[in-house]
Amino acid sequence: MLRLARVLKIPIETRAIKRSWLIDEIVIEFERREPEKIPTPKLHSPAIQIEHLEKRFGSKVAVRDFELKVNPGEIVGLVGPNGAGKTTTLRVLTGIIKPTKGTVKVNGFDMFKETLRAKHSIGYIPEKPTCYPSLTAREYVMFMARIYDLPTEIALVRMRYFVDVFQLDEFLDSYIGTLSKGNLQRVLLVGIFVRNPPYVLALDEPIYGLDPRGAWNLKALLKRLRDEGSAILISTHILEVASELCNRFVIMNEGEAVGRGTLDTLLSNHKNARNLEEVFLGLTGGIPQ
Repeated sequence: MLRLARVLKIPIETRAIKRSWLIDEIVIEFERREPEKIPTPKLHSPAIQIEHLEKRFGSKVAVRDFELKVNPGEIVGLVGPNGAGKTTTLRVLTGIIKPTKGTVKVNGFDMFKETLRAKHSIGYIPEKPTCYPSLTAREYVMFMARIYDLPTEIALVRMRYFVDVFQLDEFLDSYIGTLSKGNLQRVLLVGIFVRNPPYVLALDEPIYGLDPRGAWNLKALLKRLRDEGSAILISTHILEVASELCNRFVIMNEGEAVGRGTLDTLLSNHKNARNLEEVFLGLTGGIPQ
């Protein structure tokens, strides 16, 4: 709050007061200045489009003829056992590795022909979070804000909001290299949420590493963002998370999509299954006896 007060040039004699009063003063100053509005991004439909994706590593086929669409206003769960090709798919989607064949579009931009515009449109949390260890959490979030061309005062307000959501206040000035896995995950989440919604998100095991409160806050936030028009792809093998969050599912096994649809559709196509777990097991090797 004090840093934001400095940016807004609120007189120094009014800063040594209660946080709640300072927040009110900052809001009044924003309204007085009418700061430059950041245009709300409009999402293409589908916001994520993968067609005929194939990815080979030498003679090994990691993903084979895979297709996927995610529209604004939905959360799609990409579920499958370890080694099914989920992380490879997300790494191609986000431009980290190139496909052997196929096309990938993010918000209407081809990831490998309009790379900067496509990457600028998507937020990504990897399965194994990594970041710049010599930056503090605060420096990293502000770096992300600059990447997304966000004015400093708006970035500070949004950072403060999400720092409170994910309870990161005591770690803001800690070096990223000293953080636990869970706190690093929280920092990366604040980094992708600092820009203005609606979002296109690709989240690889986003709950893993968070404590129960952090997981609860993230799930509640994702549901709200979905309802407000964001397009979210979640890769996970934690079926309880997928069942709770996702509108529909794509089940992968050995690099291929072996099942698709809403939970009701999947259950109607697999009469003996009583829940997503049994559908999943039936499609990826059978229910253990």
